[in-house]
Amino acid sequence: MTPDNYPGETTWKLFIDHLLAASGASTIDTVCAETTACIRFEIHDSYGDGICCALGLGSYQVVFRGDAFATGGAFTNKAVHESVCIVDTLEIMTAFDQGPAHSRAQQNRLRPALPLLRIQPTVW
Repeated sequence: MTPDNYPGETTWKLFIDHLLAASGASTIDTVCAETTACIRFEIHDSYGDGICCALGLGSYQVVFRGDAFATGGAFTNKAVHESVCIVDTLEIMTAFDQGPAHSRAQQNRLRPALPLLRIQPTVW
């Protein structure tokens, strides 16, 4: 996260599977989350002018499953980003066992790994 000229106005919260997992101010943090997790990222600005662009060029980026999941800076009081929740692996594999034959590539694509969820500065 890169704050604007008033970093004391900015806070964020990270929810994993509907539970608060981390929160902070204008800091960089790394949190581990299963790829099957439901992720919600909220960023708040107490003054209501976001972190870009009138009073500084602030920005944020959250990386999940290796991709930029939430990015921005221009918002008012709050911006919210939610991931697409993935069904549990056991349920997916059970569906494969009961359904028609699927290729090994399709099955491997659905196997989760343990990625890092990273709130990091954006580079423009």
